[in-house]
Amino acid sequence: TVHKEMLQHVLHKNVAHDEVRKEQLINIQATMVLQEVYMGWVKYQLHAKENASKKKLSKMFSDGMPKLLTNESYHQAADDINKQARTKPVEMERNKTAMARHAEELAENHGGIAESVTDRISVQRKITESSYSAYQVAHYLSDSSESKRRYTSCRLNCSSP
Repeated sequence: TVHKEMLQHVLHKNVAHDEVRKEQLINIQATMVLQEVYMGWVKYQLHAKENASKKKLSKMFSDGMPKLLTNESYHQAADDINKQARTKPVEMERNKTAMARHAEELAENHGGIAESVTDRISVQRKITESSYSAYQVAHYLSDSSESKRRYTSCRLNCSSP
């Protein structure tokens, strides 16, 4: 009947619109995932850069008041700051060697725990791989449904256990 055919046509049209909306929603979600990963990465880098570029102000002029530069307390404070500046790199190097020694002891005693402490490169590599995986997901979701089926069937048939 004509009425049923018209209803079927409207139903198919609405189903097609729903499919388009679902694909758009999936694309938006994939974009959000990629943006979240990217923003986390940028935030991490910016935080590291800001912390590296911070200059510590000396406490000699921290209150903003004028100082008498010939005062004995000023000379004592300047000597203390110079002494700290000379000893800080030595202490940092000593701490690095102590941390490396401690990491080696952990590796000997507890297996792979020390790797997570000392191997920052692998952590960055994992972050990069997860970013690339998110990119692959977004690319996969943005493809047409036919290529999705081919990709999924290939992944299921070709993947090794």
